[in-house]
Amino acid sequence: MEAAFVYGTSYQFALTTEAALLEDIGSEDIGRAHLYFCHCELALELKERCRRTLMEQPLTTLNIHIFVKTMKAPLLMEVAEDPQQVSTIHLQLGLPLVFIISRQATYEADRRTAEWVAWRLLGKAGVLLLSRYCTLSVNDAFNEVPVEFLSLNDADLIVSHVKNNMHIEEIQEDEDGEDEGPDLAIQDDEVAETVYRDRKRPLPLELTVELTQETFKSTVMTSDSIVLFYATWHAVSMAFLQSYIDVAVKLKGTSTILLTRINCADWSDVCTKQNVTAFPAVKLYKKGESPVSYAGMLGTKDLLKFIQINRISCPVNIASIQEAEKYLRGELYKDLFSFTSVSVLGLFSPAMTSAKEHFREAGKQLRGSVITGVYSEDDVWILSNKYGVPLPAMLLARPREGRIESVPLASIPMQDMAQILANAPLEAFPEITVENLPAYLRLQRPLLILFSDGSINPQYRNTALALMRQKQLDSFTPCWLNLKNTPMGRGILKAYFGSLPPLPQLLLVNLHSGGQVYAFPSAQSITEQNLRLWLKKLEAGLENPITILSAQEWKPPLPAFDFLSMMDAPTSQPPTKKVLECMKEKGVQESAEQPREGPSTARRGPAEVLRIKHWNKSNWPKEAEESSRHHKEL
Repeated sequence: MEAAFVYGTSYQFALTTEAALLEDIGSEDIGRAHLYFCHCELALELKERCRRTLMEQPLTTLNIHIFVKTMKAPLLMEVAEDPQQVSTIHLQLGLPLVFIISRQATYEADRRTAEWVAWRLLGKAGVLLLSRYCTLSVNDAFNEVPVEFLSLNDADLIVSHVKNNMHIEEIQEDEDGEDEGPDLAIQDDEVAETVYRDRKRPLPLELTVELTQETFKSTVMTSDSIVLFYATWHAVSMAFLQSYIDVAVKLKGTSTILLTRINCADWSDVCTKQNVTAFPAVKLYKKGESPVSYAGMLGTKDLLKFIQINRISCPVNIASIQEAEKYLRGELYKDLFSFTSVSVLGLFSPAMTSAKEHFREAGKQLRGSVITGVYSEDDVWILSNKYGVPLPAMLLARPREGRIESVPLASIPMQDMAQILANAPLEAFPEITVENLPAYLRLQRPLLILFSDGSINPQYRNTALALMRQKQLDSFTPCWLNLKNTPMGRGILKAYFGSLPPLPQLLLVNLHSGGQVYAFPSAQSITEQNLRLWLKKLEAGLENPITILSAQEWKPPLPAFDFLSMMDAPTSQPPTKKVLECMKEKGVQESAEQPREGPSTARRGPAEVLRIKHWNKSNWPKEAEESSRHHKEL
């Protein structure tokens, strides 16, 4: 029943050892275990029996996983154009695909035949209805997979041929001594694939303390603790557990914070009381303080940064001018500057209690991502005069760059104050990577981006920083992209220019309004004067864009990959009037094979003009129960 832990939120699992029930279902051999999938969503009345699909493969975790995933797939796909655009879960799982070729004159009959075959092969193969005009493209679409063309006039022959060939493949796999199931290298879920691949890799779990319902409260109340809430059946949890253990290895013998973990699959009550609603979750517990949730990337680097910065209080109370100066120079917490390049100091007079509390609250919201401090002594005016900013104020110190920025806080609400703190760790002229790009896109400013094939010339960096000091680039986000570190940048340049241009290449990309892409003249050198004149031309509208990015919404390449809409879709919908009317139609093969049960009904959804039509399970045809054991249901 391990599958119940994985799919229990989507399906209802039931376990029975009642022999009479098994006999009533129609199991031929009640001496061994069987797994049935019941399609009860198709039943319109409570008295109506649910259609059942029998899993015929051995009951292993992997086979059950494959079986259940195929139950979620569309029963029938109709391919109207290029077969190369076909992507089904069956293909990803290494299961056969059956293409039934149709003509326009016999379309309705061919579709009913395809639906009937799909029911018989449910869980074993995918069935697609293909226009005869697309037949020539099948070999091109599946050039790495053997394609067999057959002329079969009887639908039963199609089913038996697929089953016989599957049986031969299973025997060959057993003879070769290979593992059961498909090659997980082609799984669509990369996280699950990684967990499965590393399942035998031993982890030094002893470096973290395993908590239970009895030990949780006493542990977090008596020590500063990091707690990982995870579930052993959850793929992302198990993948993140590796990063968590890596952090424990790096902190071994050096950290005062205790690293712990609790398996919510075993101790769900504890996780519920701690308001854990998703896995994995990491929380910091300090004596006398509310828990702090970790909201960073699920990786070793960001989690390590969160833990190390939380070693100190948030914010730090600075006691003197000398201590404040050391704090701004990066000398007070030297060991933490390997995790963050900026420290923030709030300056308040003793009477500014309200503004000081707002700053403290904003700092707590960003706890673990930026170092914050407060100086609120009588001589705070000395720092205010030195850095030329009226009180209350915020100083952003960047010791590596040797500069300190001042921000007055007199008219800034707490929400904006928190946003300033969140943006404080952002570099002035960063190298854009896949990991940090979202942080810079949140600034909602055009990207002034230099594409470079390797490290950039220091002259370009100095040019950008000089213009930033002159407030010439305040409306842009200056950055650069190393194509050796981020190869996808080559594809971006090809999309802009049509081919890879000579490097380095400076572009202004207006992602958030208009989508225009402007290229700095390649014949000019990137100097302060040339760049300043180019930006003035852009502002005056004297430059033409090399391309305009489409405003069309980015969508998955195929409907089968639109996972977000699948999650947002309602779990069940009442049948429409058209569906109820369509249930009166007869299926050709269904009527012939089930004369004693009466006419079978069929549900059909509205016709859709799509290149690939997906038939949802709510539109699957429903056959009456087969009473003959010669035609047992799959």
